[in-house]
This record gives sequence, C-alpha cells and structure tokens, in this order.
Amino acid sequence: MSVLLAAAFNIVSSVSIILVNKQIASVCRFDFILTMLFLNFLTTASLLEVLAKLQWFEKKHLPMRERWLIAGIALSTVLLNNCSNEISPEEGPSIPMGRSINWQDAVSGSAAGAVSKTATAPLERVKMVLQNQQLSVGRAARTPLRNVVHAAAQLLQEPCGLRGFWRGNLANVLRVVPTYGARFWLFALCDETLAFVPQTDTRRFISGGMAGVGALLLTHPLDMVRTRLAAARVFADEASYNGFVDCFLSAWRKGGVRGLYAGCFASMLEIAPYSAIVFTSYEGIKQRLMPAGSTGVLPSGPQILAGACSGMIAASICYPLDTIRRQLMLDGALGFDARYGGSIWKCCKSLWLQGGFLLFYRGWTATLLKAVPTVTITFLTKDFLSDMLKQSG
Repeated sequence: MSVLLAAAFNIVSSVSIILVNKQIASVCRFDFILTMLFLNFLTTASLLEVLAKLQWFEKKHLPMRERWLIAGIALSTVLLNNCSNEISPEEGPSIPMGRSINWQDAVSGSAAGAVSKTATAPLERVKMVLQNQQLSVGRAARTPLRNVVHAAAQLLQEPCGLRGFWRGNLANVLRVVPTYGARFWLFALCDETLAFVPQTDTRRFISGGMAGVGALLLTHPLDMVRTRLAAARVFADEASYNGFVDCFLSAWRKGGVRGLYAGCFASMLEIAPYSAIVFTSYEGIKQRLMPAGSTGVLPSGPQILAGACSGMIAASICYPLDTIRRQLMLDGALGFDARYGGSIWKCCKSLWLQGGFLLFYRGWTATLLKAVPTVTITFLTKDFLSDMLKQSG
C-alpha cells in the first residue's frame, strides 16, 4: 500500500470515527467516552480480522516500539475528538461533573471476588489442568488425566501436596480484586449511562459486556500469570515456575508487553458474552423472583438460585471460548508446547483436529462444579457487603 493511499485511508477512517461518535453522543445521549473507545476498538479490530481472513490484505507485524507509538497516537486522537463534546455543548452533551459513582460496588465487588476465588481454587486448578493437558510436554504429556477425580488424585501427589491446589491463587486474588471491583463499578456506570435503552435486560446485557471487557484490559497480565501457574503440573525432576514473580518476569523477558497480553483478544471475545450473560441472567432472575410490590432485599435462597443459574448458563455457553483463550495464554510457556503463534484460527483448527467438539469442553464438569459456588458466593458476598457499606455510609 502506497503512502498516499495509506494517508487517504487514515483520513477517511478518522473522519468516520469522529462523525459516528458525535452522532452517538448527540442522538443517543451517549456521554461515556471510554465506552465509545471500547466500541471503536472492538469494531475496528473485528473488521480488520475478517478482512485479513478474506485475504483482502496481508498482515505484517511492526516492531513493538512502533506499535505502541501508533497505538498511543490513535488513542490520544480519539480521546481529544471525543473530549470536544465536553468543550462544545452545541455539538453534543458533556459528561456531568460530579456524577455520583457508587464506590460501594467497587469495594464489595473486589472483596467478593477474592473470597469466592479462594474458596473454589482447588476446582479451578483441576479444571485448568484438565482443560489444557493436550498442550503439555514432558511427564504431564505421558500421564494424561481422565476426569475430575483422577486429576485431583494426581495433583495430590505433587511435591506441594494439598497446598498445590491453591497454586496460582495469589495471582488470581491479585487479579480478581481489581477485576471484580472494576467490573461491578463499570456495570453500574454503564447501566446508568445506557438509561435511554428501554428494555432493562438489553441494557444489562450491553453493560455487562462492556464492564467485562473494560476490566479485562486492566488486569489481563495477572490472568495470564495465574493461568500458567495453575495449568502446569509440577514434578520434582522437571523445571517449573517458582511462583508469581518468576512467571511474570519470564513472560516479560520472553515477549515484553506482547508476552504479558498473550491471548488478550481471545479473552475479550470470551469475557464480553460471559460477563453480559452473568449480569443479565442474575439481575433478571432476581427481579423476577422478587415478590410483587416489594422493594427490599431478596432472601438468600432465591439469591443463591439466581447466582447458580447465571453461573451455569454463562459457563456452559462460553466454555469453548475459555478453552481457546487459555490455550493461547499457555502457548510456548514453561511446560507447554508452542503450536499456535498467537493465532486464534490455528488454535481452533488444532483443537478440532485433535478431538473435535468435545475437546473444546474438556474440564467442563469441573467448571460447572466451580461456577455455581463461585458466582453464588460472589454475588451473595457482594450484595451483603454493598448493603452494609451503604448503611454505614
């Protein structure tokens, strides 16, 4: 592509983004700048990926320094363009100053996530090992695991014994606290911003997806470290990561920022529908179980039912996407083979050829056993702490 053609394409695309954003802001009263940035990013990335698959152009990788420079310029440009809506009231709405953001949602969501993940860490470890064992090398590849019970028995024989079931839990808690806090906070903010959407369930679905993606972008490196620690089997005679810091530094030395964000795009494709389904189904079920005319808190029994149902639905629908993103995070890591080169298409094709549709659902039983208490504990703890904080504040 010539320089002039590239420049013309850049001008047209930039003008299009400006016009679309101003139209959204003026017509839909969409005044959350970060949400529009996420929409622009997701739409552009998806469109370019489709065009590349259709072989309309050839993908070439720039050096990392140039990539970050281009990304920084693009982000600054879109931010400045959207900020013009604040400066010029005639061209669109401004973001209300001093809008009250419910900080209780962030605090209670963080604490709830830490409690639920720690409580279900053993099931998470079993699920991780089962789900990704076909990518393993060494003794792990020679001793495959058959099911949840067999996997648990084998993990007990590792050098750490019972404590090994919590391998990677520190990284998970460090990830979960900001992730859940940001997710619940962003959900409340997006739900408020999308007040113009008439259907409540539709608004919750969109808000849940946006909240999930926004939180993911902040904490993906921690999720990658947790995955590599939890999915690897530990043998006394084979090298393994010595902990959170060792795994983090190893990924940084091997790939820099790109290494820390391995599998990020696949994770976005998974977390958006998962978060949307969880929030929509949980809040929807709670609302429908609330007695007519009641404005109080739903009893614990129906809350547990709502949490269990939302967890099972989301985990079952999104599990194949979760398998893909975990495989990409582990691709080439210590104890795992390098097969995909970061390609979602290669990962899907390889999994399908190895085991068909069922391989995408390996470890699903452990996920269901984990998802129900995880979501239930998360929402019960979050609602309890949120109510307590609101009453005390």
